[in-house]
Amino acid sequence: MMNNYTFIRVVGKGSYGEVNLVKHKTDRKQYVIKRLNLTTSSKRERRAAEQEAQLLSQLRHPNIVTYKESWEGDDCQLYIVMGFCEGGDLYHRLKQQKGELLPERQVVEWFVQIAMALQYLHERNILHRDLKTQNIFLTKTNIIKVGDLGIARVLENQNDMASTLIGTPYYMSPELFSNKPYNHKSDVWALGCCVYEMSTLKHAFNAKDMNSLVYRIVEGKLPQMPSKYEPQLGDLIKSMLSKRPEDRPDVKLILRQPYIKRQIAMFLEATKDLKHISVLYQQDKLLEQKSDEDECSSSTSSTERSEGDCRERKTESSDMHDLVNMMTQTLRMDVGDGVSEGDRGRFGSTALPEFKLNRKYRDTLLLHGKAREEAENLSLGQIGSPSGPAKIRRAIERLRTDVVKGLGVKLLDKVLEVMEEEDDAKRELCLRNLMGDEKYQAYAVMVRQLKFFEDMAFKI
Repeated sequence: MMNNYTFIRVVGKGSYGEVNLVKHKTDRKQYVIKRLNLTTSSKRERRAAEQEAQLLSQLRHPNIVTYKESWEGDDCQLYIVMGFCEGGDLYHRLKQQKGELLPERQVVEWFVQIAMALQYLHERNILHRDLKTQNIFLTKTNIIKVGDLGIARVLENQNDMASTLIGTPYYMSPELFSNKPYNHKSDVWALGCCVYEMSTLKHAFNAKDMNSLVYRIVEGKLPQMPSKYEPQLGDLIKSMLSKRPEDRPDVKLILRQPYIKRQIAMFLEATKDLKHISVLYQQDKLLEQKSDEDECSSSTSSTERSEGDCRERKTESSDMHDLVNMMTQTLRMDVGDGVSEGDRGRFGSTALPEFKLNRKYRDTLLLHGKAREEAENLSLGQIGSPSGPAKIRRAIERLRTDVVKGLGVKLLDKVLEVMEEEDDAKRELCLRNLMGDEKYQAYAVMVRQLKFFEDMAFKI
């Protein structure tokens, strides 16, 4: 697989491995390849990471980084190929401002693009789980691309909660410090932190040490809202940073606010009409075809250069074309569309179900009711609730919620690993030692029931 790419340079390193900028030998486009170390991961974690990479490659949205392909190499490394964003990440873009605030129009334009990407993910039961300005990228034409959708974190850490506590958790929601499951509203909190950072060039919550930071997020007051911009922007940020998850608006509701719709209309006016962009897009397609026809009569180097320039222009105009389309669709959404009757009169009251932990594929995508061999060719449209009779589905959801609340995600993940032990006596001894007498008495039976029903759902 690596033979299809030409190495250009190293663009990043971390505990997970290395990120390289490369060029594909056939399509001549530039990509980044993230190389993840599998040597310390269990087979289950490796399988889950590979499955996630395959599923994420099916995502198609103008504001989400493209996942081209992935494979496991002979060197026990997982290689993930993604689109290259020439503009770098949003964190460093904000640093370049050197204290000079961005125009409100730019802040909201980026805000809307990030929100549209999140809505696309949430509608497919995908949680980002690591949204921050370092994971939001920009193209050469300033279009947002949300990336790093959690694949590396499956491998870097064996527990959901531990993964978030590594480093300084500027974007962690208050409920996560109580060891509660990650859900859609935690993504909304992180979005609020990112928009605050874009508006003020500062973190929404900051402190000199971890304990002080945790206190500020969980117990402290909200930071002062930006004063340079319209108050509606501050009100939106404040709603996203509500301490109680149920008081935060979901992304769908955010994009339906009159203030946001007005800003989208301004963006569409600035880009004039879709027809103009479509013409540019069609011109680039013709240029590419002409380049292909002239290939035989041109030198190899000039042909490759013209192809590269043409493909780059095509990608830029295609991205803008898709973005305008997406903005237009968002502007046309009805304010009450997708919002329940009881929530239409209350801003930010749309409660979403908790993140449903699944022990087979647990990190980013919610996969239920598929055997391993079936999951190989699973499409995103098939992802949904557990299969089988409604009674089994309800039992799984109820048990999973109760067990996660009682044990927390970190401990539950270890317990489910122990449940794979076939020797009954050894399994029960390990469970008692792991959970402690009190939690063992309270939750051991429930964990057994959860495993039984999940196994049953996988077989149906």
